[in-house]
Amino acid sequence: ARALLARYDRLRAEFTGVAETTETVVEGRVVERTGELAVVETVVGRLRALTPPDAETVQVTLRADAVTLHAPEDAPPAGGTSARNRLEGLVEAVEVGEAVGTVTVDVGGVTLAALVTVESVERLGLAAGAPVVATFKATATRAVPR
Repeated sequence: ARALLARYDRLRAEFTGVAETTETVVEGRVVERTGELAVVETVVGRLRALTPPDAETVQVTLRADAVTLHAPEDAPPAGGTSARNRLEGLVEAVEVGEAVGTVTVDVGGVTLAALVTVESVERLGLAAGAPVVATFKATATRAVPR
């Protein structure tokens, strides 16, 4: 019974985090496919995402806790890490709590949310108007049929 209650507490904490995490959603069209992954043409550029088979027109969803922000001069080169998706943009706003903040970034007219530590906000100098590079893995990017 204790093991079951402990598992329940872990699952509840995990799903609470999922329910409270901001998501960015963009529409697109599958232009290339390799197994479960597809390249989706969107208004912000091409994104690699986990995509159901036979889906052609999709909505791509990205959770804020899957996005990593970099100063442009420190950003890994395109294809330089396993985080293959890379978008350049300008910080729109920064909202910080005690330890964690949400940074919104304009990437080609779409607002992308990133969940970062307050330490990262300070270290990267994240403030409205600051240029940033957002990276995220294809496996953390989900597409569903539209």
